[in-house]
Amino acid sequence: SYRGIRQPQESLNLGKNFRIREKMTLHIRVEFQNAFNRMRLPQPVVTGSYKNPPTQFASGANTGLYNGGFGTVLPTAGTTGQRAGTLVARFTF
Repeated sequence: SYRGIRQPQESLNLGKNFRIREKMTLHIRVEFQNAFNRMRLPQPVVTGSYKNPPTQFASGANTGLYNGGFGTVLPTAGTTGQRAGTLVARFTF
């Protein structure tokens, strides 16, 4: 019953048919995954139980920010799911 961060899947496809002659067509299509380039954080870290208080940085540039505890999101591995696209062309005769 422990849910993670909402990560919507957004894809976008665009295509166009070009008629060259009576029996020749060129179809061009571009497909994007994560079309709006939304950042995807890793799932929350589950360490210990809800009774463990979250810990904070005591000094440095991150003073006061949470660095551990139940449900803390620690993007140590970086983000994933950057925008990706594929271009497809089909010539039919």
